[in-house]
Amino acid sequence: VKFIQGDLIIHADSILTKDKNGNLDTVVIKGTPIKMNQQTTGKQPISASANKMQYSADSKIVHLYGDAHLQQGAQQFRGEHIQYDSRRQQVIANGSEQTVNSNGQGRVKAVIMPKTNNEKP
Repeated sequence: VKFIQGDLIIHADSILTKDKNGNLDTVVIKGTPIKMNQQTTGKQPISASANKMQYSADSKIVHLYGDAHLQQGAQQFRGEHIQYDSRRQQVIANGSEQTVNSNGQGRVKAVIMPKTNNEKP
């Protein structure tokens, strides 16, 4: 199944859409794995994968669950849950209970490259 919302493209095994007052509200996506791509203006495209995703059409936020991975160029995030705000291009990542650190939080793997002089903030 292929889901397209603006510049966001998702490939999955199944997609369930929920409407609110006749407008798209939430999309629940399942697959092993789900693949997501988004073209961004002036930046490298975003690619992501997970076992389950939930997309909110109103806020443009994608939640990736289960072996979640998000990448833009050399920058990468991997964790059990990743929240990606496609409007602001912001990432919040959480690890799994199997990788708990001394603070009681799961580990996340992140690779963040420094900006070059040619890149926009």
